[in-house]
Amino acid sequence: ADGNYALFNESGKKLTNFEFDGSSTFFNGTAFVINKDGKRALINEKGKFLIKYDKYTNILRNGPLYSAIDSKYTINLLDSKGKKISTLNNADALELSNASLLAIIKYEKEYKVINYEGDTILKIKRVADEKEMPSISSNNKYSSIFYNNKTYIVDSIESKKITSFDSKSKYCIEEVNIDNEDLYILESCGSNRGEENDFKVLNKKKILMEKSKDSCNSLYFKGENIV
Repeated sequence: ADGNYALFNESGKKLTNFEFDGSSTFFNGTAFVINKDGKRALINEKGKFLIKYDKYTNILRNGPLYSAIDSKYTINLLDSKGKKISTLNNADALELSNASLLAIIKYEKEYKVINYEGDTILKIKRVADEKEMPSISSNNKYSSIFYNNKTYIVDSIESKKITSFDSKSKYCIEEVNIDNEDLYILESCGSNRGEENDFKVLNKKKILMEKSKDSCNSLYFKGENIV
């Protein structure tokens, strides 16, 4: 055998030879594998090679995407199926953040929030004196993105922006209603929490309720009611 590992399906059927020395976990039906020479390739859940070993010198999982470096040291951004999305040159820094189905890409003048299929669902203009890149909080289908005193809410499943509002603090997705996914609770979770309302209850983009932690310690759903 050329490696220590092979791919089997759930029924125990062997799909590949024992040719791998390592691999990533599968995401959206793909994973990168490593052979005995340390080279990386991309396979799907049936064991089919989507990207062969010699195409890139390295392949890395970055959130829901892959970054692949070629022989000219160019960084190629790939979607979760291995399809090339774009090439990042020296002027475009690559900074991806894990957030379920989303990733943030830092370009010279803007940030792009990209889903696992490589679609851009949100663009955020960079400020000249920025101290940190956008941060993401995810829970179920929703993600909140905080940057430059503004919070953006996106639907990670349907890959679309829901709403945005000015905020001094970062807001995390505290809870999504299991009976009605249009309802969700945001909780202030940044370093400036306490300077404004700590809880927000939204129905899609409409704010239904705002509460401070001076008036309540927590909010949660009971059915579609708020407790």
